[in-house]
Amino acid sequence: YDLELLIISLASTDDSSIKLSDNEYKEIIKTSNLISEDYVYKVVNNIRCTTPSFISMWLTQIYPKLRRSHYCGVSENSIAVDVYGNVYACHRFVGNTNMVLGNILVDESFKKRDKREVYITENKKCINCWCNSICNGGCSHENYVFNEAKDMDLLCDLRQRWIEMSLGVY
Repeated sequence: YDLELLIISLASTDDSSIKLSDNEYKEIIKTSNLISEDYVYKVVNNIRCTTPSFISMWLTQIYPKLRRSHYCGVSENSIAVDVYGNVYACHRFVGNTNMVLGNILVDESFKKRDKREVYITENKKCINCWCNSICNGGCSHENYVFNEAKDMDLLCDLRQRWIEMSLGVY
């Protein structure tokens, strides 16, 4: 397919019936390596291609003017609204009543950035991680759901591998 944009993103869940297995994570890393190698080959050989999102996301973090202060726009420029008008700072928290910032049908309190700080959930293992200054602590939703679980280790490992691949591409 001649795609202009390719975004590879894993959705995390605590539903054991649809979680990725350890082998599936390994396969994702293997496939990501192949995608990275193919991308470098195309760039070196001047073949038109699109930068895979898992590479471009991390490459932009290298440049100070492009860096984000958080993993995503969750505390800065992102909102999600459910069908009842409830506002969340992230689409991944829709349905979690603890994370409602306000309601567009009732008030505009959701516009206050300080209310969004409830979403900044830090992963305790990030403090001494070599790539913390690049990934900014990862996804707030993943940290909220998996902070103490083995799943967080797999997600962090995948993120670290993607950052390593991105640095290799650079």
